[in-house]
Amino acid sequence: MYDSLNAAAKGLLGEASSIANSSGKKYAVCGGWSPVLRNTTVVTHPGTRDVDLLFSEGATKEALKDVVTAFLDSGYLLSAKHEFQVLRTLQVCGRSFVFNVDLLHPHEGEVKGELCVDQLSFPIPHEDYKSTYVFTKSIALPNAGFVFDGFVANETIEFLMPDGTKVSHVVPIIDEVGLLATKSKSCMVQKRPRDIFDIYLAISSPRSFEGFKANLGRLKNRHERVFASLECISEALNKWEGKFGAPSVFSERGVNFTEATAVIRSFISELGFGAPASVTNGKVIST
Repeated sequence: MYDSLNAAAKGLLGEASSIANSSGKKYAVCGGWSPVLRNTTVVTHPGTRDVDLLFSEGATKEALKDVVTAFLDSGYLLSAKHEFQVLRTLQVCGRSFVFNVDLLHPHEGEVKGELCVDQLSFPIPHEDYKSTYVFTKSIALPNAGFVFDGFVANETIEFLMPDGTKVSHVVPIIDEVGLLATKSKSCMVQKRPRDIFDIYLAISSPRSFEGFKANLGRLKNRHERVFASLECISEALNKWEGKFGAPSVFSERGVNFTEATAVIRSFISELGFGAPASVTNGKVIST
């Protein structure tokens, strides 16, 4: 059906966003799809293989019950390991691959205890002779509620759907500022080298420089704690330049990591806020 894993993942996004759109729930696509679809540079993005759907009402128990049901009615499977995922089997070059859609909800403040919220229960026990039920859940994305305050861009995208049809529909995707804030802490994790690469792309060439500047100002004025988290990007650079070493994704995409970190550091130093020269020039530094 699909000629590559990336093409299949885009088909997954098309189907998942169509289901989410039909639910009428307010949501945004988070994670790696923002730099994939909003990238304006000559640097090709390596792509992403899953879909993260952040639902504004998901912190309420069973608020996404109908959403989960719609996914299951569309052929998605329950995950035995991760209760916040629904799974879809897609054909790539004649082979079956399993892709995941993660269901997320925003959580403000420090997350303590249980990260997940029950959305839909099934009369299936975890263990023999036990009465506990299996639940499909949503999982918390800390301090992410801000994205629904103007940090989502509606993109009209054409998809090759899993059923072979080509359709276009609107997908709400976090913008560059939303991406920076939601990845500012995760980019410090060695297992997530693409996060710092995504941050570099968002900083070096946003879709709209004026919109980027304006939303950075709005983030600072209206969501001060989230804005302050952007300083974590500087700490992340120290780790990648030091004990982690340069993420291979930079060299693989023809980007000089040392020069890229200079662009990111210049941006961080300017968070007082005017746009730094490296941003207003809109140049991507390649080897």
